[in-house]
Amino acid sequence: MVRGRRFDLVILDLTLPGGMGGKEALKKLMEIDPTVNAIVSSGYAMDATMSHSADFGFRGMIAKPYEASELGRVVRETIASSRVSYGDSYALQRPC
Repeated sequence: MVRGRRFDLVILDLTLPGGMGGKEALKKLMEIDPTVNAIVSSGYAMDATMSHSADFGFRGMIAKPYEASELGRVVRETIASSRVSYGDSYALQRPC
């Protein structure tokens, strides 16, 4: 987030060896902006997070490897299906 402006969408990798994975990152992002649009991406297509991504707060999913055209389609669909109207005002919470 840039000084009160929200990102249209974030793409989070499910697994990051030695680092924070997508599920944990999304939890932290949702503390700042509960309306965050997030797509989960992973090469582990059989992971429960990938097959039930909405249950974890993701609004889109894309399995690796993928083509640029597929990524574009998922990004467009996720933004279009957002429950947030970008014209609406809302109170952003400040990160701790």
